[in-house]
Amino acid sequence: MSIYKGIVMSRQNGGIHTTIRIRRIIAGIGVEIVFPM
Repeated sequence: MSIYKGIVMSRQNGGIHTTIRIRRIIAGIGVEIVFPM
């Protein structure tokens, strides 16, 4: 488990297949990560 801080860009699907996309700036580069929930 880790803490990730950023802006929630989107939330897709529903139920057990929900994913969220978070955007964060790291060293001046935009990084988007998709997390399954």
